[in-house]
Amino acid sequence: MKPIVALLLCASLAANALWWTRRADDSARKPEPAIAAADNPTGAPETEISRESSPAYALAHAVVPLRWADLPVGDLQALADFLRERGVPPHIVRGIIAHYVDEEYSEKRKALSAQSSPAGYWENSSNSGPEAMALRAELRNLARERNDRLNALVGQVEPVFDPQFLSYIRQRYGNLPTSKVMDLQAIERDYNELQSQIRQASQGVLLAEDREALALIEQERRKDLMAILTPEEYEEFEFRSSNTGSQLRRNLDMMQPTEEEFRTIFRLQRPFDEKYLSSSAPRTPTAFAERQAAERELIAAVKAALGPERGADYEKSRDYNFVHAHSVAKNLGLPKETGDRLWTLQREGMQKFGTVATDASASPAERGRLQLEYVQSLRTAIAAEIGAENLPSYEQGGGGWLRSLEMSANRAINRASPPPPTAR
Repeated sequence: MKPIVALLLCASLAANALWWTRRADDSARKPEPAIAAADNPTGAPETEISRESSPAYALAHAVVPLRWADLPVGDLQALADFLRERGVPPHIVRGIIAHYVDEEYSEKRKALSAQSSPAGYWENSSNSGPEAMALRAELRNLARERNDRLNALVGQVEPVFDPQFLSYIRQRYGNLPTSKVMDLQAIERDYNELQSQIRQASQGVLLAEDREALALIEQERRKDLMAILTPEEYEEFEFRSSNTGSQLRRNLDMMQPTEEEFRTIFRLQRPFDEKYLSSSAPRTPTAFAERQAAERELIAAVKAALGPERGADYEKSRDYNFVHAHSVAKNLGLPKETGDRLWTLQREGMQKFGTVATDASASPAERGRLQLEYVQSLRTAIAAEIGAENLPSYEQGGGGWLRSLEMSANRAINRASPPPPTAR
């Protein structure tokens, strides 16, 4: 059975169930007064008969099955009106009409798709050339034409979201009306496609004009968003869906900020990102030094806004070594305190390693040997925290600092003990 037929059958069954419910309610009521003799064409003496037994009533209230052959499928506007008049839910009407609209555009879509020749599995598939980009533009235009045709027939029908997807929609867009959510999704889809075209055409090498084009696209995207959202709605959208918001959620995972803390940090971080992390930001040594200075000011401003204790948590959440230590503990099912101790071992271990390297009371070779012994003691201490069997995995991840210290100690030993001259 076609899915479209199943949808219509469900709608018909629902209508029949509603009719029988009303019939049961009518039967429970007190009989109506007698009808006029004119409604009794038999010429029999006038007697009281119920309204339900009247042939006129039976004809007017007859349940007629909804047959597929009766649908005006040759005229989609008439079909849409026919279904709406019979109480078919709007989203089902849209699904039925969309089926026929897709059939109208199927040949055009096939013709365009046939123009793309997929590469063999052994070939590098490049879809960023001028021809491929032009083809994608035609497919996008065809999709827009199809959507315009569908909307003209049935209008903008609010979709019916399942609970899980509705939860995602609310988390990403907030408590916006569904119509605005659909508009936001359309805007994001269009501008993401434009950005993708530029990045694909650049093949990983963004020139100055590419950066300018990306900056212009972002500027126009923001204008379109602000045109349909109030200032308050736009800020809520930025909290949830901007690059700054997404990055902060990842970076602040260890800190576990409250909603108010997140908003405070976001409002301080957003101007920094727009100036220094946008596509149009200059990539020069001078600009990089300016960015580093601005970042130090940003960190100080956030710490001042959060207070000493939470400010310290924020600063630690930006420390890769701190995040790695706690990620190791979490992945191994160990308590938070284990992560704290791993981070302390690394921080204090690297400081002590540097102290040994500058110990003037020992010879260079002796300092190297002491450093190697100290690295081994660090390995032993870390293994005691996470288990010796997990030490290799630790070092292969963010624990590579141990190998770096070991290599530094070996270099110091080799410099202190040059190899003997080769025999002639």
